[in-house]
Amino acid sequence: MRVFIFVAVVALLWGSASGCGRSDKNYRGERPCDKPWNHFADGCSKSIEDGDYFTPACDRHDICYNCGHLYGYSRKACDDGFWNDMGRICSQTGAFGCSIKQSFYHTVVRNHGASSFKTTRLSPSCSESWVQSCLP
Repeated sequence: MRVFIFVAVVALLWGSASGCGRSDKNYRGERPCDKPWNHFADGCSKSIEDGDYFTPACDRHDICYNCGHLYGYSRKACDDGFWNDMGRICSQTGAFGCSIKQSFYHTVVRNHGASSFKTTRLSPSCSESWVQSCLP
């Protein structure tokens, strides 16, 4: 929880310098992974504004942390997928400071995310057919 508060504070201080808004589609134009999974995917933090352009990557990362183990994904694989998703977003948006935020978010999850990666007591929702399309 402290990690998310820290991320939220830094992101709020940083602001949304790019002006990129969040759309109803993720950056690949696929089915948004946040809609059906809203009880696990909360974007980059519950405190960060909805306009953050990494929201689709954060939602996919949340799903991977909650269900990835069921499909053979390690925590590192989820974090690597998060890095790649953010990199694609930075390439597509050209947002100011995007690669700095990418490095920051990735460092935070690598250094502080271990306790959030689920290996037991997975939600029954993890076996729903759409989940795999939201994994890296």
